[in-house]
Amino acid sequence: MSTDKMIGLAGAVLIAAFGLPGTDAWAQVFPAPPEQMAEYDAQSSKTIIELQPFRREETATLASGETISLVSLNPNINATFLLHIGGETYHIENPDPGGQRLALTEAGLRLSGPDGETSCPFWSDEPGALARARESGLPFAPLCDARLYLRNAVPGSRSSLERVTDFLRDHVWKGEDVVRVVRDTLYKDRHAETSDLVENGSGACVQNGPCPARIEP
Repeated sequence: MSTDKMIGLAGAVLIAAFGLPGTDAWAQVFPAPPEQMAEYDAQSSKTIIELQPFRREETATLASGETISLVSLNPNINATFLLHIGGETYHIENPDPGGQRLALTEAGLRLSGPDGETSCPFWSDEPGALARARESGLPFAPLCDARLYLRNAVPGSRSSLERVTDFLRDHVWKGEDVVRVVRDTLYKDRHAETSDLVENGSGACVQNGPCPARIEP
């Protein structure tokens, strides 16, 4: 995997983990459709999808007649997608949200950016690519030569943040540095607890603190 792809994946992982906004190379703004915003504002229980008022959905019909869909949860961030095919749902992460856009075609996913277009034929030339990525056991399994990643649910007692930091350390060049920067900036002093300083110069016990140590002169 190239250094640029590793850094791009680290950015996408941080977006997913910390909710950071992406930077769109085309600077295009996608407003929330009125019906989806009304659905979001309604005082009722909602699914995870209904809680994404900016989402955009594309559909395509395969030669077999089967309908598939690709949902961008927020095209303004351009990092997280849900691919629905054959009764299965795949969580796709875009490691380059600022320079790469996804589109659904009858052959697979089309990736477009400043350097041109690339096709990822998941259900034509590579029908087993998604299944292999899901069975890999990796929290983020590479797809289409690491241009995309499939996010998998990994069993265990680790939190999502712990899984992300472990993945960065194990699979991303200088991942430990990325984790350290986030920890020392975004999470700096987040869980720190401070107490009031109590001065006692007389040697007597104070009300909210321990008595001074008895030390012979």
